[in-house]
Order: sequence, then C-alpha cells, then structure tokens
Amino acid sequence: MTNCKWRSSGGAEDEAGEDEIHQNHGDIVIMTDVYESPAREDSPMRLQGSSASSASVASRLYGTRSRRDSLGGSSSESDLIAFGGDQDTLNDFSSQMNQFNTFTKRYSELEERNMSLSDEKTRLKTENSVLKERMHNLEEQLTDNEDRFKQLLNDEKTRGTESISRLKREKELETESWNLKYQMLEKDLNAAKKDVERSNEETKRVRNELEKTENKLEEAQLLIEGMEDERIQLERQFKKFKEEAQQDIDSSSEMVEVLAMETEELRRKVDGPRSGSMSEHIGDMHEEMDALKAKVAELMREKEEMADQLLATSVERGRSLIADTPSLADELAGGDSSQLLDALREQEICNQKLRVYINGILMRVIERHPEILEIGEEGESSPS
Repeated sequence: MTNCKWRSSGGAEDEAGEDEIHQNHGDIVIMTDVYESPAREDSPMRLQGSSASSASVASRLYGTRSRRDSLGGSSSESDLIAFGGDQDTLNDFSSQMNQFNTFTKRYSELEERNMSLSDEKTRLKTENSVLKERMHNLEEQLTDNEDRFKQLLNDEKTRGTESISRLKREKELETESWNLKYQMLEKDLNAAKKDVERSNEETKRVRNELEKTENKLEEAQLLIEGMEDERIQLERQFKKFKEEAQQDIDSSSEMVEVLAMETEELRRKVDGPRSGSMSEHIGDMHEEMDALKAKVAELMREKEEMADQLLATSVERGRSLIADTPSLADELAGGDSSQLLDALREQEICNQKLRVYINGILMRVIERHPEILEIGEEGESSPS
C-alpha cells in the first residue's frame, strides 16, 4: 500500500512537471508570434515547443532571413533602410530580442529540466516496478508466514488445550488425595487429642498416687531411720555384752587353768606320802573347784540368757517390721508406676539386709564362741 501511494504521488509530480513544460512551451510559442508580428510575416519563423531548442530557433531565423535576401535584394535593403530609420522600432526590436534570448534561455532550462524529469520518471518507474516485485514477494512471504503461524497457533492451541485438560485432571486427582490425607490427619488428630486427654487424666491419677506414695515413703524412711538407730544401739549393747562375756570367759579360763594346775600339784602330792591334813586340804580344794565350776556354769547360763534375750529382741524387732506393722508392699499394692515399684524394691532390699544382718550376728556368735556350749556341757557333766 505504501508503494502504491508513493507511485501515485510520483505520478502526480510527473503530471505537474509536464503541465509546467507545456505551459512554458505555450509561452515560447506566444513569444515567437510576438517576434513575428512586427515583421508582418507568416509562420515559417514559428517554433514547435516539443522539438525546438535555442540553436534551432536561431538557425531558422537565419535561414528565413537568407531566403528573404535571396528572393528580393532591393526590396530588403529598402526595408532595412526603412527599418533602420525608425529608431523606436529598432529599440523595440532590440528589447524584444533580449526578451527572446531570455525566453530562449528559459526554454533551454525548462527543456533540460524536462529531460531530467523524464530520466527521473524512468528511474522511478524502474524502482516502482522493482518495489512492486519486491512487494509481491513480501506479500507472498507474508501470506506463507501467516499460514505457517496460523498452523503453529492452532498446534499451540491444541497442545495448550491438552495441557490444560491434563493439568485439570492432575489437579483434581491431587485435590482428592490431599482431601483424603486431610481426613486421615483429622482422624489422627482427634485420636491424639483423646489420647492426650486420657494421658492427662492418667497423669493426674499417677501424680496423686505418687504424692500418697511419697508421703508413705517418707513415713517408711522415718521408721527405717528409727529402726536403724535402734539397730545401732543393739549393736553397741551386743558389743558391750560380748566384751563383758569375753572378759568373763577369759577370767574363768584363767581360773580353770589355775585350778587345773593346783589339782595336778595336789594329785602329785597325793601320790606321795598321804597324811590327814593333806586329805582335808584336797577336799577343800575339790569343794573350791566345784564352787568355781558352778560359778562358771552360772555365768555361762547368764551369758546364754542374755544372748537369747538379745536374739529374741532382734527377732522380735524384725518380725514387727515384717509382719506386725502394715508393710510398705501392702500399702503400695495399688500403685502401678515405675516409681512405686522402685520404692517397693528399695524396701525389700532394706528388709533383706536387716535379715542378713541378724543372721550374721547369730552365725558370728556361734562360730566365734563355741566354748559357750562346751562350758555348758562341762557344767552338766561335772555334777555327775
């Protein structure tokens, strides 16, 4: 469209140039008529604008004048004399000649301009044809590109529609899966909330039981501390009694040894010469030995009684700890937490240690002082 408009505008310019050339040509023809009118001659001097130039006009003027000279010399000379005599006519002729030269020059310029415009018109026509051809090629390329792009657009639309439908399906499936997951998570959350509530209730119950158990444990610890103090006192009493008994045993053993030595001496003396005084002395010694043995037997009995009393007291204390008072295991039977079980185990361990301690005391008494039984047997056999 742009090329067509440009060509139409170029054609208008060419037509305007041609109109100007024809107008200028008409002016030149009018001027030739003006030059011919003073001479009162016919149209052989008239120039045709389409084929005349300044040189052709001059040659025609010269040829016309020469023909006139050849046709009639006398009349020409008389005309020239008559013409030369008229000064005004000569001045008018010279001014017209100057105007003629000016118009001739202008005509030459216009003719050159017309030629240049013709060349320009030819060049523009050539360029116009080239541009038309190029425009046709571009239109064909545009048509091909439009067809190709339409096909590509249709393909892209088809792919886009397929992609959108696929994405919609995927989105629907994903939405369904997320809804199912949400429902499952909601169920799990409700179950977890219920578990938390149950756990809180269980925790409160266990805390209450734990507080009760701690109170009972504190009471049991106080009881154990009191029993430990009693045990320490019993150990001190037992050590004191043991030391006293050992001293008595040592002193009794020394007395027995002394008596045995005296008895041996008396026997040796008895085996020698006997007399009445010696027999009396031996009788006294036997009586004294019997008295000492009776005293040792009495001391051993007292020792055994004291040991039995100590053992009975220890056993009674242990039994009262195990059986008489409500045991810690019975008090904590309702507990189900690990702390309650730990407290029960600690109490059982403490009871076992107490039993082992009491049994150890009895075993040490039996192992370290078996002479208590031997002395008791000697005391029983001596009266016989």
